[in-house]
Amino acid sequence: GTCNENVTIDRNDVTLIAHPSGGTVNGADPNNATIIIMGDRAVIDGLTVTGVGGGFRVEGKHNMIRNCIVQNVVWTGIGFPGGRGTVDNCTIQNSGVHGINISFGGGATVTNSTIQNNGTNGINIEGGGRAVVTNSTISSNNSHGIVFNRGCLGTVDQCTVQSNAGHGIRIEAATATVINSIISSNTRCGIMVAKGGD
Repeated sequence: GTCNENVTIDRNDVTLIAHPSGGTVNGADPNNATIIIMGDRAVIDGLTVTGVGGGFRVEGKHNMIRNCIVQNVVWTGIGFPGGRGTVDNCTIQNSGVHGINISFGGGATVTNSTIQNNGTNGINIEGGGRAVVTNSTISSNNSHGIVFNRGCLGTVDQCTVQSNAGHGIRIEAATATVINSIISSNTRCGIMVAKGGD
């Protein structure tokens, strides 16, 4: 069923697995993410996450979010503000701000996932963040598909980045490698390198 609450995981090695019939956590606090991961090596598997704040906020290291749907949150779907982890086989959609945001030196591997119909960028990397995005589709976001900004480093490999309202991929004051990917039908440039980008 649906749990109407916010969840904070503040110790290491916690696993939350949805019942085979499904399970939803709906955050009730507009000032917080629905699930906050402060510990290390957490595994969140198969949940649907919604809420009146953000979806996930990952502050710990070596965490895994897999087989999840994050949708209809007011803020960012999954945030890594200094935390590190993997997003695998997830759908992040209809967030009010970014689908995924990596900042404050955080890092994430995003693989086998769909990031679509979010309010600004599909994936936003800033503030020294690191990202590897593979085998994923980033589409129909209200601004850019993927943004590397302000000292960030990343790789986009075997992805489809299409039908975004801004650039497909924007690299500004950052370094990114884009290989084996389809960048098409974005409103602005497919790949934009600007202001110290490489």
